[in-house]
Amino acid sequence: MRKLFDILYIFVPFILSQIALTLYSFGNVLAVRFLASAGILHGTADQLVALTEAIYYLTGPVISAAICWLACRRFLIYGDTDRGFRPVFQTVAVFFFLGITIQYALSLILTGMSAIFPAVFQAYQERLQDIGMVDPTLFSTLSGVVIAPIYEEIIYRKLTISVARKSMPFWAANLLQAAIFGAAHMNLVQSSYAFLLGLVLGYLFWRYRSVLPGILLHFFINLSGFFLVPGNLLTSVILLAISAAALWAVLQIQRQKAPAQYLFRKDRDLP
Repeated sequence: MRKLFDILYIFVPFILSQIALTLYSFGNVLAVRFLASAGILHGTADQLVALTEAIYYLTGPVISAAICWLACRRFLIYGDTDRGFRPVFQTVAVFFFLGITIQYALSLILTGMSAIFPAVFQAYQERLQDIGMVDPTLFSTLSGVVIAPIYEEIIYRKLTISVARKSMPFWAANLLQAAIFGAAHMNLVQSSYAFLLGLVLGYLFWRYRSVLPGILLHFFINLSGFFLVPGNLLTSVILLAISAAALWAVLQIQRQKAPAQYLFRKDRDLP
């Protein structure tokens, strides 16, 4: 019975975060409408909707992550290392080029998928339009590039993996959190690459004992997704080759200049 409880508890960070976001969204809408009806807030209906969305997306994930952190804090592992992790320049460079390499590889794959599965790709494009990535604004960029990486790394890597590690080895915990992370995107295309990305980000949590590297990589991937997406297949291939070569080069520099930070160092296994 205890084992079953531990397994079911793995889903608590995700479920609790969704409940918190839903309730916060509902309360946010009611608050804005009340202030508008009381004459405290002024503006058109569209302006009030934009204000409601801005408040929700910029503060809702932060509040949700804080609630989940408090609820799951007794499961947390490697808590002190988050404060002590200080990536050197070489490590940041590795995360930067790894991020854009992943983004260019993804662009190449999606270009091929758009030709093979046009209906699926159309649904994916509509999803990107809904979250503001097709025509990014300051608000959608801040939410997608800064807020989302922090929120998602706390919920899926820090909390979900920490809870899962109480009842299973790391490799199983990593697979499970990546599956939950992928399913949370509620789109076949996004769910597929989010699962793979979740595995990489989970590895970073295992490797560095911290969510900070995952936040950095997640930040660079999302940032390049907003501003560095190539326009055609040939450009994708060229940019992928360049970024992959740069990644290899900075990995060699990292191994020589900052060996303790080397991405593939294997002498720190989780208990």
